[in-house]
Amino acid sequence: VLEASVSPLVSAEDLERELARLVADEPGGAAAIVRRFHKEHLLRIGFHDLAGVLETADVGAQLTELAEVILRRFLADAVERMGGEGSPPVTVLALGRLAGREVTYRSRLELLFVHGGGADSQAAQAARIARRVVTALSSATPEGALYELSGWRPGRGADGTLVVPVERLEATEGPEAMALSAAIAGSRPIVSHPSLVDALQRVRDRAVPSTLAADPAEDPTAP
Repeated sequence: VLEASVSPLVSAEDLERELARLVADEPGGAAAIVRRFHKEHLLRIGFHDLAGVLETADVGAQLTELAEVILRRFLADAVERMGGEGSPPVTVLALGRLAGREVTYRSRLELLFVHGGGADSQAAQAARIARRVVTALSSATPEGALYELSGWRPGRGADGTLVVPVERLEATEGPEAMALSAAIAGSRPIVSHPSLVDALQRVRDRAVPSTLAADPAEDPTAP
């Protein structure tokens, strides 16, 4: 049972440090440790929420930070297992409620894993890293999955795309390209790889029609 003395607000940095310490203390049991960590902090947030200590925005921010800390932990583990510093670049974008730091207790996490790699072998490795993280977050266990996930959805019905090469984002054309650019423009990076920043910015820029790039009223040469 939680005590009132347990802090209602815990920063992402403190969560990162706590989880890193727990994993270091029990090497080899990271998955079980993360699930216990997740449950304990859900209880903390819910306790203070029910007690009226947290505002709605605080609840959303705390749930968001908890999800992102866990995601970053799984991504770091996946990269280490799949080649360490030699692994191809992966950026993780938050969409929807996750991007707005408005996660609820039952929210799906809307994510897009964008990877580079160039060579087919590297692209395949990057995709495997992303899928390993997706599996860790969403696999069913006797205690249930940590999170339900969904990706970018250009239409109705499907859960959407979760893993995509950056080259596909840049090559997409037509109405799908505008919809995708708008989704990227409204996203927020959870993990950002420097080598993918420029390409993602080009995709975002397509969401703003060139006719709106300049305001004629501010153009002294306009009639």
